[in-house]
Amino acid sequence: GSPHAVDPCRRLVSRVVDEEEVQKLALRAFHELWFLPSSGEQLSADESAARCKQILSVSSRATRQSSEWLRQLLRKLVTPPAEGKASLKEHATVLRVCGQLVSQLKESLLQLHEAEAEAEAAEEAP
Repeated sequence: GSPHAVDPCRRLVSRVVDEEEVQKLALRAFHELWFLPSSGEQLSADESAARCKQILSVSSRATRQSSEWLRQLLRKLVTPPAEGKASLKEHATVLRVCGQLVSQLKESLLQLHEAEAEAEAAEEAP
């Protein structure tokens, strides 16, 4: 979730439109970077907030062509693995992290909306 990782992530996003093997490596890197907890089975609140900020920073600057990468990544993440207990356990962890990230994104949007509403009210006050 480091802000210093945004530029390398953007560069990696530009590679997801390359040949299939490069796409697989780039998608796996984002899978591990954003959707697997660094320890345990859940993200800390700070880790969740930092990852959401990074995801938004990277995806907001993606080109239309490379923006498909996020849809591909999310599609692959929510699709259950074919077999293997280890794969099923990792999939459950990824789904839990996705839920945390969605909750964090909703909270961030609510805070942004509230801040905008307060700013508008302050401008309208005499």
